[in-house]
Amino acid sequence: MMTALMLAREGITGSWQPPEVTARSVIDSPDLGHLSGPPQTAVIDYELMAPLFIDFEQVVPEDGPLRGVAYLCHSDALHPGPLVELMRLAAPGPDVFAQQLDYLHHYADLRADRMEEIDVQLTDLTSFFAALAHIHPARNKATLAFIQAALRFCAMVQFRIKHGFGCPRPSCLSPQIQPMIQTPAHGSLPSGHATEAIFLATLFKALAEELSQGLEGERAAWLQQFNTQCDRLAVRIAASRTVAGVHFPVDSAAGAVLGDTLARYVLARVKAPAPGDPAAETPVPWRKLDADMSAFGAADYTVDTMASLRDGGAINGQTVTTVTTGELPLRYSPQLNWLWSACRAELRRGAPEQES
Repeated sequence: MMTALMLAREGITGSWQPPEVTARSVIDSPDLGHLSGPPQTAVIDYELMAPLFIDFEQVVPEDGPLRGVAYLCHSDALHPGPLVELMRLAAPGPDVFAQQLDYLHHYADLRADRMEEIDVQLTDLTSFFAALAHIHPARNKATLAFIQAALRFCAMVQFRIKHGFGCPRPSCLSPQIQPMIQTPAHGSLPSGHATEAIFLATLFKALAEELSQGLEGERAAWLQQFNTQCDRLAVRIAASRTVAGVHFPVDSAAGAVLGDTLARYVLARVKAPAPGDPAAETPVPWRKLDADMSAFGAADYTVDTMASLRDGGAINGQTVTTVTTGELPLRYSPQLNWLWSACRAELRRGAPEQES
């Protein structure tokens, strides 16, 4: 190709004539559609991650061993505004992991039944959620680009927290676990699959709100059914990691708290109103989850415990998560807004004009 292009230039250029035009720079364009994959990915990833940071502290309780506590915070260094603590996650002590070992033994009975799912879910969770609605690579390019960008953001956060906690895997405690897949080298809590499954469930619920605009009839009933399926799927994916022998249920519980927080944060960022919009003057309401996973004890991770974790309900008489409300000032990102707008346009295809 290089040789062909050089030869073509030599054959057509003729004598050099300097052009009498200038080209204007497009400053901070919101449109990323013209960019090739890696540059577009880099811009979106930066916009999502820039105002977020993670902090850790070590806590030595009077009645227990050293534990880690992670703080997820939002702070916009480029614009005035307060630091907002998005969530607090305290890892459990060794006693909780010991209480949870029985689940690894009992769940192993499901390995033959879950083998195909476990294998596919090593690299792909999105397809399972996409199967709940007509989400296809050919008709939902922007939607899938949004999901992939959100998952990259989720992975950066959850792997940093995993490393910060450094919690042991089940096979570290008992040689009888014998996982059916290779145990990952990184820490156990929070479970990445559980984090990403709840993260995707929350995102797909928001996508379903847009998708439902093109439906006729009992849209509320359809949405309720869709949301129920999302929650059940998220728990099944997480439980399959316990079946495989690489995660405790408490890992999944911690992932539920983190994944729900991250998904709500991403949705708030992409939906942040533009300057001049009256809504831009009002900070976004924020539900902060503080979780102490030591209180999870010997509980299993189920649809019911997942709901309690998100809502601050009691689990086996213990308070694992507390919910406080506050405000989240968000800087408008034209690039993230472009991505979300393209996603909404795809999902609302065929909706009545007045609902667009």
